[in-house]
Amino acid sequence: MFFVTHDVDEAMLLANRLLVLGQSPSHIIYDCRIPDDRRPPRETQFEDPEVLKMRTELIRQINRDVASHVGQTV
Repeated sequence: MFFVTHDVDEAMLLANRLLVLGQSPSHIIYDCRIPDDRRPPRETQFEDPEVLKMRTELIRQINRDVASHVGQTV
């Protein structure tokens, strides 16, 4: 199934693979697989250090792509 969302936390809860599309049409800027045994349960989503690390990297990649299109550095 292909599901589109702008909510990073929702994506991490539901997905087994994250594809982040950048500002350029059809351009994948980040691709991450989430094994079923590593998908965070809602109750502990913000407590697991590995999940938080993955979330931070996901947001960093999005911010980097946006900044590159507005002429800033991240």
